[in-house]
Amino acid sequence: MALNNTTLSHVTAPVIEVERFSNLDRLINCTSYVMRFAKRQMGGKKGTPSAQERKESLMHIIKEDQQVRFADELNHLKSKQQVSKKSSLVTLKPFVDEKGILRMSSRKSDYKPIILSPKSHLTRLIIRNEHLKNLHAGPETLLAILRER
Repeated sequence: MALNNTTLSHVTAPVIEVERFSNLDRLINCTSYVMRFAKRQMGGKKGTPSAQERKESLMHIIKEDQQVRFADELNHLKSKQQVSKKSSLVTLKPFVDEKGILRMSSRKSDYKPIILSPKSHLTRLIIRNEHLKNLHAGPETLLAILRER
């Protein structure tokens, strides 16, 4: 297999296939190790991933998933245009934050939830993880917990 002279910033395929994982914690840890390996050339550290590395990995996974699921919407918003009227996100008044993550506008200034596709495997992993972490909470409780996050 021959390698092209491309950098990681030009790779369009996701770094890790989310569909291959059935556990969110394993997905986050695996992504943390991959990101750490990429940074190791600049003197990265060894050991288990820190909480900050895990948070950055989850945001990276969400960003990649959004780029696949909401490509048209992200292109419109990044070019300072409004989302198409035919888009399913038009009623959410989406915007892209400073980290490049698609979020929903709300009346509360401190409440800007991340938009996830209901058909995404990542969304299922997040819901399943919170369901198990909260001792098999019911649907209403689980929805309230997920909205807090």
